[in-house]
Amino acid sequence: MVTADQALADATYGLAVLAAEKQAGGTPATDEQLDALLDAATLIARDVPATS
Repeated sequence: MVTADQALADATYGLAVLAAEKQAGGTPATDEQLDALLDAATLIARDVPATS
């Protein structure tokens, strides 16, 4: 079973790889993956209660 910390570390690594690809010029696939990641992050952020 993957822990929350492992999942976060894997996601962070994946984002770093995508960011490096984008800086190197990227491809349409890179853009699609970044867009999908942004969509997922937006959905997660909407589900997390605000703490203030």
